[in-house]
Amino acid sequence: MTQKTPCVLSETILDKMMLLFWERGYFNTSIQDLIQTTGFNRAALYKTFGGKHGLFVAMLQRFRSRVVEEATKPLIDPAEGMDGIKFFFQQFLDCNDTMIGAYGCLMVATASNLPSHDPVVVSVVEEFIQHLRGMLYRNLRWQQSEKRLGSEINVEVAADFLVGNLVGLATLVRSGLEPHMVANHVQGVMSFLSSLAQRKSASQHHLHIIT
Repeated sequence: MTQKTPCVLSETILDKMMLLFWERGYFNTSIQDLIQTTGFNRAALYKTFGGKHGLFVAMLQRFRSRVVEEATKPLIDPAEGMDGIKFFFQQFLDCNDTMIGAYGCLMVATASNLPSHDPVVVSVVEEFIQHLRGMLYRNLRWQQSEKRLGSEINVEVAADFLVGNLVGLATLVRSGLEPHMVANHVQGVMSFLSSLAQRKSASQHHLHIIT
């Protein structure tokens, strides 16, 4: 069981630890890296977290409560509709304004190495994926209930597709490839979302002709 972070640790030190894991990942971050970056005492680190693994789990949870909650705000209210989903994905274009745009997602980066992690880390990451999928599903389902999307659209499939694109985008950002590749991927997501609305419009037009 992960120990609670004591109050003697400043928010600055905790953020430095989280950022180091975020930039480098678990396997490329050593205890010495953490000590040099934060100035945190090795003995205190082990006493507080039980070692690198316990610290990493704590930083994953910190990432979830701080970075993820901020990034997913556009998805909280389903009534934001398609605009909320689009704004969420457009954050990956803002590499100078958002940390998600600059470093990708620590959760997604960790997910790519899940076979190398223990059940505790797997559980944290899988819960995040399911939470994100649920937010996207509720948004799309609300749009469908409000007749903004056609009834023939499978919102479960659409939500899974969008989660897959999130994973792809976060991976592209983290890989350091040319920015235009990220921009093109985001544009592809925008086109997909627009196509859902167009299918709704086409369906309504078809019904109008029939009646």
